[in-house]
Amino acid sequence: MKIVLELEIWSRPGELLPASTGKSLKSKFDRDTKLPPDVFLGLSSVPDQIDVRNLNDVLDSKEITKFEFENFCIDHGFDKDVDSVESASRFLDFYYGARLAWIHIPDELSSSISTKVTTEVVRVWAKAHGFVLVHPDLLYCLVMS
Repeated sequence: MKIVLELEIWSRPGELLPASTGKSLKSKFDRDTKLPPDVFLGLSSVPDQIDVRNLNDVLDSKEITKFEFENFCIDHGFDKDVDSVESASRFLDFYYGARLAWIHIPDELSSSISTKVTTEVVRVWAKAHGFVLVHPDLLYCLVMS
């Protein structure tokens, strides 16, 4: 059985990128890396009630303050209501970084040599563009520029 390596590309905390950034990166990634087209799956941010719940959880835990949330909203033109789906989503993306893409190193590239080479190509690309490369299962950054 071959193992497919899964990685994620995230924005850096403190950056507010358009919700469609992940989708718009696909053609650039494919052109720059020359990897097969099924390696990169760009994501779009779709705010929902989970963002509100997550925001309230971090506010309740005192990890962040309502003051920080409200200042972000004022600075970026969002509604200061903690129940605003868009405000919660955009603040969390700004504060923690946003998942922009999934990287799937497919079966035909998953031999140990190909996986190492492909991972290095992805790492170099992510770093060159100021993104964070994360191993989602192990929850650690492979590169943070």
